[in-house]
Amino acid sequence: MRALLRGGLLAASLVIAAQSNATSIITDWNPVVIDCVLADAPTPTTSTHVLSCVFTAAYEAWSAYDAVACGPLIGNSLDGLGGAATRANKEEAISHAIYTTLEWFAPTKLADARAFMEQRGFTPGANTAPARLGRNVADRIATYRMTDSSNQMKKYRDISQYDPQPATDPAAWQPVVINGVAQKPLTPHWGNVIPFAMRSASQFRPAPPAPVDSQRWQDQIQQVIGMSANLTNEQKAIAEYWRPEVGTPPILLARNTELVSQMKAYGLDEDVKLFYAIHNAMLDAGISCWDAKYHYDYIRPITAIRNLGERLISAWGGPGLGTQTIPASSFQPYQPASNPTPPFPEYTSGHSTFSAAWAEIMKSFTGSDEYGGTVTLGALDFEGVTLDRPITLTWPTFTAAAEEAGMSRLYGGIHFMDANLAGQEAGRKVAQAVWEKVTACFEGTIRPSSVPCENLTAEYWNQETLEVFDAPLFTTIGGIGLAVDTPGNTFGYWQTGELDALPAGEYKMSVDLFALSGPKGTRLPELRLRVFTADNSQSAMAVAAQTDINQPYIPIEDLEAFVTKMEMPGEGKPGSSINVYWKSDGSKPFRIALDLLAFAPDIAGGVVASKMSYRRTSP
Repeated sequence: MRALLRGGLLAASLVIAAQSNATSIITDWNPVVIDCVLADAPTPTTSTHVLSCVFTAAYEAWSAYDAVACGPLIGNSLDGLGGAATRANKEEAISHAIYTTLEWFAPTKLADARAFMEQRGFTPGANTAPARLGRNVADRIATYRMTDSSNQMKKYRDISQYDPQPATDPAAWQPVVINGVAQKPLTPHWGNVIPFAMRSASQFRPAPPAPVDSQRWQDQIQQVIGMSANLTNEQKAIAEYWRPEVGTPPILLARNTELVSQMKAYGLDEDVKLFYAIHNAMLDAGISCWDAKYHYDYIRPITAIRNLGERLISAWGGPGLGTQTIPASSFQPYQPASNPTPPFPEYTSGHSTFSAAWAEIMKSFTGSDEYGGTVTLGALDFEGVTLDRPITLTWPTFTAAAEEAGMSRLYGGIHFMDANLAGQEAGRKVAQAVWEKVTACFEGTIRPSSVPCENLTAEYWNQETLEVFDAPLFTTIGGIGLAVDTPGNTFGYWQTGELDALPAGEYKMSVDLFALSGPKGTRLPELRLRVFTADNSQSAMAVAAQTDINQPYIPIEDLEAFVTKMEMPGEGKPGSSINVYWKSDGSKPFRIALDLLAFAPDIAGGVVASKMSYRRTSP
């Protein structure tokens, strides 16, 4: 039966594609990427994580060739390193970025990705400038996203220690027992993942769901039962289309994104931005939705209805049985019996959140809500029947598609109406936040926090000093970082420009360094690492233990040659790094500064900062 469904979908795809033969390296990669992601049997949340990484890598690689755009992690620090901004170089850099990201995040079916690379004339591991650029981008994104609280390195296993509430709680989600095995909750920790654009996972958390035994509670239960009893074939087709047999809602929307690109005849530059925006909206939509799910821990319709016991209801009776009068305890959603309801709490709806975010990005990117997508289904798989008359679903607008996706979960007996409405609202808000950020990326006005940390060079730092007698002299040490030589009676600092707010959470900010003693008879200056909000309403500081990190005095003009030859102090050695613990509320831009204080004539010397980094220590 599913083969007939796939035939209908393929026919629809060909009709849309026939309007334009336009493709790009992004749309060519899209089915390969999807197959690689599917090979690891992803959940809705984990699929957004991989797809976000893949298409962010593609965008970051592309942006290095664009005169205006920059990336959210790398900024424009790689501009010019991938060769001339030709289409061929862009395609090669993007392909190596995608392939290397798949190596990190979806390696099971990597042979298919390698075959695609070779088909396009690219060799994994090649030493060309575009290839090196693409791998560099992918490695940086992997470093960032492997430590974002997703627990990707351990196959996304839960790290929240979540346990379902006792069955005696009438409003709490309960795992359903299927063939003697209780469901295991999927990714309860996902609300802790660092979002792309949201200040925090709870930024768009909706109001609580209906209390037990309230009129709204009773009305929604009866609404789901009534829909089950009166399902039309079209409603069944809607329930089936939006619940793909293989994959997740974000993967289904990834396929639809490709079709929209073909309908609009987009090329490389449009596609790389579209897929980047869509998949980061999907990432944040999943984080927002899963935050609400496990915060409210709300009951699914299947459990709420079965808890009515032996009360007789009219509802769908199972494949081929139509509407039956059955005990409520036997209620079966319009879903396969082997997987009758998702293994996580109900409120809010993932389908609603994902699809509304997708539609909102599409409206913003295309400049219109007009869609015109259609799909034809030739069978109802959950019923086990072939249709005499295939059913065509039509979406005149992106909004209509999103609203249908949300309603599909009520037809399927999976959600209550409030979960749909709240999910749609949250999805729109998520997409608006994502659109604001990606627009800043496209316009080159993004201020990524990671850039001044990864690039300790004067280009990313303000060399500001407060002169007492002689100003400190700053210099860039090739391949190492920043250095300053401070005479006595001087205070100097490096300070970043204003950086975008980090997502809400607690962070550890670190800098590796060593101090250079001054001329004979002088004492070392004091070194400080500071983090502070741009409005100076919040600050944190750490002071280096200078006496533990003495090095011979080297005049500034000889410093670069000295540093490039010497062995830098390693992590963990006394005084080789200083750390600041910083709490972000997710909304305030901030700056980072390194201060060197020599407030006496007998204090002199310098410091070399070789590495700076930050990581979130708790949500």
